[in-house]
Amino acid sequence: MRIVRRIAQTELSVLFISPVAWLLIAVFSIDCGLTLSSLMDDRLSTELVGSALYESLTDAIFQSRSGVLPTAMGRLHLYIPLITMSLISRESQSGSIKLLQSSPVEVLEIVFGKYLALVSYVVAMTAVLIAYMLIGGTIVENLDYAAILSGILGIFLLACTYGAIGLFMSSLSPYPAVAAIATLAALSLLNVVGTLGQDIPVVGEITNWLDFGRRGAAFTLGLVETKNIFYFLCIIGMFLGFTALKLSAGRTVEDGAVRIVKYVAVFLLAVAIGRVSAIPAITAHYDLTRGKYNSLSPESENVVSRMAGVWTITTYVNVLSRSLPRFLPARRRINTKFMNRYSRVHPEIHYEYVYYYGSVDNPDLYKRFPDKSDREIAQVVVDEHFGLDIEEVLSPDEIERVVEADAIGSWPHRVIEWRGRVAHLGFYSSWPIDPVESEITSALSRMLIGPSTIAFTAGHGERGVHAKGDADYFLALSAPRRREALIGQGFDLEPVDLRFPIRQTVDILLIADPKTAFSAEEAAHIQNYVARGGNAIIVAEPGRQNILHNVLSPLAVSLSSTQGAGVDSESGGTSTAAGYSNEAPASFYYPPGRDHEPILLDRSVSVGVLPDSSFTATPILVYESDNISRSLGVGLTRQVNGREQRIVVVGDADFMGNAAIASIKRINAMNAEFVLQLFSWLSYEKYPPPITIVEFQDTHLKIDKSGVKLLRYAIFGFVPLFFLSIAAVIHYRRRRR
Repeated sequence: MRIVRRIAQTELSVLFISPVAWLLIAVFSIDCGLTLSSLMDDRLSTELVGSALYESLTDAIFQSRSGVLPTAMGRLHLYIPLITMSLISRESQSGSIKLLQSSPVEVLEIVFGKYLALVSYVVAMTAVLIAYMLIGGTIVENLDYAAILSGILGIFLLACTYGAIGLFMSSLSPYPAVAAIATLAALSLLNVVGTLGQDIPVVGEITNWLDFGRRGAAFTLGLVETKNIFYFLCIIGMFLGFTALKLSAGRTVEDGAVRIVKYVAVFLLAVAIGRVSAIPAITAHYDLTRGKYNSLSPESENVVSRMAGVWTITTYVNVLSRSLPRFLPARRRINTKFMNRYSRVHPEIHYEYVYYYGSVDNPDLYKRFPDKSDREIAQVVVDEHFGLDIEEVLSPDEIERVVEADAIGSWPHRVIEWRGRVAHLGFYSSWPIDPVESEITSALSRMLIGPSTIAFTAGHGERGVHAKGDADYFLALSAPRRREALIGQGFDLEPVDLRFPIRQTVDILLIADPKTAFSAEEAAHIQNYVARGGNAIIVAEPGRQNILHNVLSPLAVSLSSTQGAGVDSESGGTSTAAGYSNEAPASFYYPPGRDHEPILLDRSVSVGVLPDSSFTATPILVYESDNISRSLGVGLTRQVNGREQRIVVVGDADFMGNAAIASIKRINAMNAEFVLQLFSWLSYEKYPPPITIVEFQDTHLKIDKSGVKLLRYAIFGFVPLFFLSIAAVIHYRRRRR
């Protein structure tokens, strides 16, 4: 070890005598500082114009794709070759390598000594990042230091790995410039290798293993996984072994085949250790972010823990659809990212793909092939992209025997299966198109405990659950490509025939603005359902109060003939801007930053509860103006058969109509969230399952514009001048000598 230290000290003295080393640190600090100051300036501008920030500044400034840590990690391969290029090639060029090889010093001592010097330089580079982290801590309130330190650890490991590769390249050539170019080429290739050969299973497995960027990116997100640490250590050990084998070739004469076998043995040993360390049973991961944003919520983990065994996720893709490029074999690994948090705690997830063809809404495709059938077009597509036989792509008849008919079309369809039970994982028309945690956990819960069934009345002119008219409820309830629609959140929808008693399996009864009164028999079935403790939601329009009299009278609920006060909406017309009452159940809440957004009701009427009601009435939606408060939506609860019965009456039926839901994003209203929260409360928060979300604490900057300018002066003035002055002094002293 003494010899290793002496070699390292000698190498460091040579390294830091060169002005190049100081120049590189200066350029690296400017590079990182430019990103830091630019992002802080952007965030400060956002605050100054009055836009509240509801994002993590730790993430936005340090961890995001354009943040300090990923930017530094993405440019390491430009710096490391300039440091490693002369570590050994300098010795070869001067002839001193022969003295080293003939000395009693072991080859491994030479390699480790030079590498230790390189690691010391990498420590100096990462110290720049630590300094910027400390600066960030003085500027950002409640900066998440642990998450940033995780990213710095990843950068350190990646730089050390690049250094080991550069050391090996330096041993291959006596010319430093050649070694630098070879190192740069190798590192550039390794930065893109993860995208190569993904459509060939064996090749894809190898390139995935060599994908440095993917493993380093996990660290920048605040996630430390033991398998990634061992992976970098294995790569470092492998290239140090290669370097030792190359240097030992100057001491002994060996047959070429024996030398190749040694290189292969070192490679296989590194791969074996890396593969063993990645076995899920012995892999640990640590989410260092303050809010555990890389991990599943406790609620999701509880569901996953109850679902032991293999999960199979099958994606059905129409080869004629516009979305085909995303599902080409080369992109399959990318398509599994949405399950990353689940696969870390449940690694037994298998992915399968089924390709089929069928008519699609794609005029450009048919314009390109005007005289071809769907099968003939599919033949051309699979020949160009897959090299498959058309017989391996299912026909419309074949796919209909495999998956539900309503899934056939232009959009891909994804099914998750566990122990013979299936659920659907949606592809959405809004970003992100993949399901997020609440939707995935809803699908898992659906397989585990079954769906929550919403039965809707029909035959009296009610709002259509599957209809697409402005007043109907397609978007809120049954739209398959819409994230907030109940059909994708664990609910089933089915019509109820009121000629017969309502089934015991119904969880929620929906009575959506009937235009004609229920018969005595139908009303009796509804009353019996309520009497036995069934949950329900009843919505009505002004002028139709009498139609629901035989339904509402047993509840002691009355609808006033006076409409709620109106406000002009940006979508045109007059709407009532309601909000949650202070007494509303906890299921009804405003997401962060949206407490100023109303729930818009059109021509609403007030809902009242008579004193003799057997229910406890709680206002949910209220309209308040000029010291006047009107209840526009009321929750009714009582204990029946040991369970709390829940019923909601709303004095408007348009709040979840297609017109209202389609326009809410333009007029900033909370209608879609209210619908989801409403049915969540009625299902006892069964769907969507409650997901604990930790609010960000690091949302504000503690400086103003002048502070950012001062920071910029320090970054582009003091820091580079400090390092450049050291480089200039060294250069001057060397010239004098």
